[in-house]
Amino acid sequence: MAGDAMQVDTSQLRDLSRDLGRAGLKAGARAYKIVAHHGLKLQARVKANAAGRPGPRMVTGDYNRSIMLEVGMDAGGPTARVGTNRPQGRRLELGFSGTDSLGRTYRQPPFPHFGPAIDEIGPGFEMDVQEEMAKVLDR
Repeated sequence: MAGDAMQVDTSQLRDLSRDLGRAGLKAGARAYKIVAHHGLKLQARVKANAAGRPGPRMVTGDYNRSIMLEVGMDAGGPTARVGTNRPQGRRLELGFSGTDSLGRTYRQPPFPHFGPAIDEIGPGFEMDVQEEMAKVLDR
């Protein structure tokens, strides 16, 4: 037995490894496209909601223009972030009752525009992700 060597044909494993690597790259690119597409839809919906009731009324358009989209990658994969850097964003979305740091008292009701947009766009995003996963796993 010492002279007998066991031989294993690994050519199929190399082919499988190569094919899985290619599928992973394709899946990553498709995931990025899905996230970017739904990020754009979310940004558009938030802006539409922020242009009038039931969201806040648009006066100058400055707040609406501040609603930005950032698409990128992090350790978990592709990301799309829709948000604003304007200080009134949180108060408009959630409302505010109380006295601010300048001593002004407010009883401002919420005018949600981000939450309803997420509720509207979310199911389509989840469906597209599930369909893409099914495609990748079937190959």
